Amino acid sequence: TEQLAEQLQSAQERDVNVIIGTVNEDLQATIQDSLPDVEVFVSGLDWLSRSPLPGDDTEISRLLLADREAILVSSFTETRADGREHEQGVFGRGFDNGLVAITRRLMATGLLSVNDPEAEEA
Repeated sequence: TEQLAEQLQSAQERDVNVIIGTVNEDLQATIQDSLPDVEVFVSGLDWLSRSPLPGDDTEISRLLLADREAILVSSFTETRADGREHEQGVFGRGFDNGLVAITRRLMATGLLSVNDPEAEEA
């Protein structure tokens, strides 16, 4: 959304390291056009957006990882002809929280090692 883009741009201007992963190249190009100074990559985790299970129409909508220890995961269900409805989210905090740990590892698969915050500390 425009509001989210403004907030991400504001964060970058405050020297926050903003890296965005997308599920496809079209979305990557759209976001890169909107936020030219932000690193945007295709995550390779497109399986998050669809389930192999019959009748499961839930998609992961957003994964937000902050400081490697706070996570917001939201999902939505396609119930209308035009798409997304009934978005809900889950929040977790703590470096050793299982939800945070697995999401951190999933997100790291899309990052180049030079941009992975874990690699910078090593």
